[in-house]
Amino acid sequence: MTDIAKRGGLRFVGPNCMGIWNAATNLNTLPVAPPKGSIAFVSQSGSLTNMFGWAASHKGYGISKLISVGNQADLDIGDFLEYLADDPDTQVIAMYLEGVGDGRKLLRVARGIAGKKPVVVYKAGRSPGSARVAMSHTAAIIGEDRVFDAMSQQVGFIRADDLFSCLDMAAILTRQPLPKGNRVGIEGTGGLCMVLADLCILMGMEVPELIDEDVPFIISGIDFPPHAPAPRNPVDFAGTHTALMDATVLNKLAQLDYIDGVISNRPVTFHLATGAYTTQQEKLDSEIGELLAAIPQRYGKPAVLIAPESLRAAGVFASSEPINRALDAAGILTFSTPEEAVRAMYTLVRYAEIRRQFAGEQVLT
Repeated sequence: MTDIAKRGGLRFVGPNCMGIWNAATNLNTLPVAPPKGSIAFVSQSGSLTNMFGWAASHKGYGISKLISVGNQADLDIGDFLEYLADDPDTQVIAMYLEGVGDGRKLLRVARGIAGKKPVVVYKAGRSPGSARVAMSHTAAIIGEDRVFDAMSQQVGFIRADDLFSCLDMAAILTRQPLPKGNRVGIEGTGGLCMVLADLCILMGMEVPELIDEDVPFIISGIDFPPHAPAPRNPVDFAGTHTALMDATVLNKLAQLDYIDGVISNRPVTFHLATGAYTTQQEKLDSEIGELLAAIPQRYGKPAVLIAPESLRAAGVFASSEPINRALDAAGILTFSTPEEAVRAMYTLVRYAEIRRQFAGEQVLT
């Protein structure tokens, strides 16, 4: 089949694959058609291609291309990466890999794209026993993971730990501005503050303490609870706060020169069980939405929010349409867990470092 295709000047995807989804031309051989957007996904697994597309549809992330490469008898990972590097419809490239056939080709192509367009990679086969599974699946030769990891460091690939993390990491790169540094401002209540601070530090980011003279600025104009600890970053409300207080403090944190991005719980202003949605509540929600949207739009800093999936499924945020519209317009994403939120911020910080690295600037340590 490959010989016939070559003699006829035909290029093909596969075999042993699900095919492709091309949003630009509405060409689809997959059982999923996600929203159109700017994330491209290249996968050595057909089933994971579908799962990626379904997850994108569920979360509202837009996709430009889905490519299930199969056994790569003709076109391979390097070819698709090279194409997507110049694809005007693709802003971020995500990949699921099991093994690399032509490592030199992939390295050459990756070097050409380094620092110009983000590439997020979820590579399986990190355990020795997985080589047998990959060989029977797509005839992939896995190789040592430490070799692939070293290559990723050289060419600026951002590695993900699982498929859905790969999707979230790609999505945040299409929505939020890149931070100038790795210093994170945190606002929340109780244990969430501790968990977020711990995760940020573990992922190589800083949680700088507020300068004394900035503390009055951070809590000015709000009724900061007297039983809460002094705000030092994280700003901990100790369980007593309103959505307006959340948005106000987060907005002020973003105005500080030594804060590069902010993470917080998502402000909740109204629960469906409390009664009718009033004009006064709508006006308050609009003010909260403006405060949040200003963080990336006016101050040029990324913002990441957290809301457990159970709250969203229960419709807690359904009535806060002014907030929802403001967050959508500003590209502010809401994640279900602290781990997901911090990983999203890390992705922005890491790609900002990669951009500086390949622009010849100093990389943050």
